[in-house]
Amino acid sequence: MKRDGMPLSQQIRFEAAATKYVMAQVQAVEMNQQLAMKGRIPSLLEYVRVRRVAIGAPLCIVASEYDLGIDLDPKILHDPLVQCLQDAVSDHVAWLNDILSFPKELRRGELLNLVFLNHITNNPFLIADYNRSGRDHASLYGNEEQAGFFDAAVCRAWEMTESRYEDCARLASEIMGSPHLSAMPHLKQYVEAICSITVGNWAWSLRCGRYNTPTIP
Repeated sequence: MKRDGMPLSQQIRFEAAATKYVMAQVQAVEMNQQLAMKGRIPSLLEYVRVRRVAIGAPLCIVASEYDLGIDLDPKILHDPLVQCLQDAVSDHVAWLNDILSFPKELRRGELLNLVFLNHITNNPFLIADYNRSGRDHASLYGNEEQAGFFDAAVCRAWEMTESRYEDCARLASEIMGSPHLSAMPHLKQYVEAICSITVGNWAWSLRCGRYNTPTIP
């Protein structure tokens, strides 16, 4: 396959992934607006399903084939194990981003985040309090009296993220151990490439400076 031309099958999947990405971004904006107006709070499951697409990782997963110069057999891409691995990689990228960006987003009043939803949905009594109170949750950030207010939710989000990384390793092993999958061309390259997205995202997150707390003059 020539690297200067994406095969038609990849073009179709990339365009489909891009369309889903835009739609998920719209859904995320609507969810965030509802939260800001103290409207309906999305469930964790609803949020996760939207977030794994809105983070953009599925686009990277499709592009990884092009980067490798391979064109996968559709049987690989339609296999449930492979699709589960794709979801696990996307979730890991999304949740790590949520944890690291939570302080900044909270200061801006953006509450659509894995940490905040863990905090509020795992404490049912907080939902009613959130909807009827005038509390500005963004004001809790940096408030010494409220230090640790979100600690349990942050820990839970880390546990979920670590578990998702373990899912990636387990699913990759199951895929490579599958007789009908392991014999297919380019499978090992593909699995290693999309799993490396999780490690690459973690390394980039630590070095990019995007999540650094700005100095207050």
